[in-house]
Amino acid sequence: MRIRTVAAMAVVTLWMGMMATSRAAAAVNLELRPSLQSVAPGMPVEITLVAFWDGFGESEFTIVDAALTWDPTVLALEGPAVPTGAHTWSFMFGFLLDSLRDGLNADCGSDLYCDPFTEAPFNDGDAFFQASSFSKAGATEGGLPIATFKFRALVETPLTAVVIEEMLGLSPSSTKVMNGLHANGLTDVTGTLQDADITIAAPPTLSVADVTVAVGRTAYVVVSGGIRNDNVLGIEVLLELVPRAESIGAVEFTVADDILQFDDPWPVVGTFQAFDIDLSGSPLLNGSIEDNGTFVSTPVAFSGDLAGYPLFASADAEGVWDVVLSTTEGESRWSLQTVTPTELDHGTVSVVDLGDGDGSGRIDLRDAAEFQACYTGFAVPAAQPAYSLEPALRCSVYDFDDDGDLDEDDHRAFFMAMSGPIP
Repeated sequence: MRIRTVAAMAVVTLWMGMMATSRAAAAVNLELRPSLQSVAPGMPVEITLVAFWDGFGESEFTIVDAALTWDPTVLALEGPAVPTGAHTWSFMFGFLLDSLRDGLNADCGSDLYCDPFTEAPFNDGDAFFQASSFSKAGATEGGLPIATFKFRALVETPLTAVVIEEMLGLSPSSTKVMNGLHANGLTDVTGTLQDADITIAAPPTLSVADVTVAVGRTAYVVVSGGIRNDNVLGIEVLLELVPRAESIGAVEFTVADDILQFDDPWPVVGTFQAFDIDLSGSPLLNGSIEDNGTFVSTPVAFSGDLAGYPLFASADAEGVWDVVLSTTEGESRWSLQTVTPTELDHGTVSVVDLGDGDGSGRIDLRDAAEFQACYTGFAVPAAQPAYSLEPALRCSVYDFDDDGDLDEDDHRAFFMAMSGPIP
C-alpha cells in the first residue's frame, strides 16, 4: 500500500481545455478501498474511490480526476464506474471520451459519457475517471464514497495493486481534487493518494477429520486447515453434532473448557478462548472457540491444526453423527472488513464397539492389523494420547483400559474379544 502526497499545480488540464487554478492547503485525500483484500481467482473485486478529510483546510470539492493503473494479467475491469455515496454528480461521471484522455480509455466514439464496455474493454491496465458537479461535495474524516470500479480476479498472486497515479498519459492526465466551477476558476485541494492492495489466492479451507469413537468413551474432533482474514477483530469456529436417522443413543460435546488449543492464528496479538455458546443446553450445538485478534492491520494466514473438541458417546450409542462446521467470519459482529470466504469441509463421528475399528460389527483380522499399526507399548499418557499419532483418529477404539496408550493389557483384551477371521 502506497500513500503519496501530491503537490498542487498552478495549471491543470481538463477535458474542456486549460483552466486557471489557485493553490490551497491540501485537505481532500483520495483512497481506493477494496471490498475484499483477499480473493480467489474468478471472484469479483469491487474497489471504491473515497474522498476523506484530514481535519485541516478545505473539505469541499466539485471535481475529482483520477488516473488509474493495474496489472491486466491479474485483474480485469468489467464494467463502467458505479456512482457510490450520497452526493449526486450532476455534470460528469465516468470514464471520459478516449480521444481527450491521452489514449487511457477505450475509444467510445463521440459520446461524452464513455461506456467502453459496449465496444472495447479496458484491457491495457489504465483508465481515466472524472466525477464533477455544480454543487459541492464534502469529504469527511470517515470518507465520502465517490465511485466503485468493478474488477475480476484472474490468477493467483501474493500481491497486486490498483494504483492512483499522480500523472499518466501523453499530455499528461493527472489525479486532482478541485473546488469551484469551470467558468470561475478552480482551487486545488488535493491531498494524499492511497492505492488498493489485493491478494489473489485460493480460498482457505477449514476441515473436520472423520473420527471413530467407542461406546461409552470420549474422543476428539479435530478442526484443521487454513484461515485467512483481513483487518479482523476475531473469529468464532463452531461445531454442531447432527445424528443421522438410523443413529440411536447420544453423542454430545463435553464441557467447553476441555477444548484443546493446538495452534493460534493470531499469536501474541490476540487471545484464544474456548467456551460454550449453547445456552439452551441442547447436545447438538455445544462448543466453540473464539480467537480475538484485537486489531490485525495486515492479512493473516494460518494453516494447521486449530483445536480439538472433546465429545462423549453414551453406552447405548450406535450409528453416525454428522459434524457440521461453521464460522462467524465476515459477520459485522467481528469484522471491520469483509473477508475471503473460507471453504468448510464437514466430518462425521462413527460410534463402534471397543476393538471394532471399522464398525463391521465384529472384531476380526482387519481390526487386528489396525491395532498393530496403533500399538505404542507402555507409553506414558499425555495431553495428547500416544496413539494420537498416525493413524490418529481411530486408534482410541483399541484402548480397552482407557489409559491413553495401547500396550500389553490392551493386546490381551483385544485378542480375547476377537470374533475370528473374516469368513
